[in-house]
Amino acid sequence: LSQWNLDISEANKKIVYKFLNTPGTGKHLLLFGSKNNGQNSLSVAIGTERAIKHQSCTYLTAMKLFGMLHENPDDTGNGNNGLWNWRDSSFLVIDDMHPGNAISEEIITPEKFIDFVMNSHCTQDNLAALKEKDVVWVMGNPDNKKSVQGWKVLFEKIGIEKEKIYSINLMEKN
Repeated sequence: LSQWNLDISEANKKIVYKFLNTPGTGKHLLLFGSKNNGQNSLSVAIGTERAIKHQSCTYLTAMKLFGMLHENPDDTGNGNNGLWNWRDSSFLVIDDMHPGNAISEEIITPEKFIDFVMNSHCTQDNLAALKEKDVVWVMGNPDNKKSVQGWKVLFEKIGIEKEKIYSINLMEKN
């Protein structure tokens, strides 16, 4: 993080440090911003900080995660070829929840996501594993405050404690 040099407000810096330094697991950070606002580089910087502290980190796109959420965690033939999979990591970066500028419509809405994870597409073991990990969700451009609030409500619905849900809009510079 010390080398991440994009513009970020003091309030957002405090949120990042709170996310990093609050004890325990199961924290979820929603990173909003349009293209070239630094969400990807900030999420990777946070993951790098975790790796420096000897924590295993995994970077996945949202579509890749959705494909993995329905897998049985006990299956040995899940394509991990002896390497750890997302369930073995202590920290996840989930990218491309909403691509932003080039695509005006949200491809993955809070409603679609909750329907996916709550209606048998996601095994309960995988949902529990997702809730207990620290995760940065790279969200793209927030169309409005209602969209940001919709994602926070979604995470509460799947069982994440309100105090463990953080959000940053990198378009807000002051």
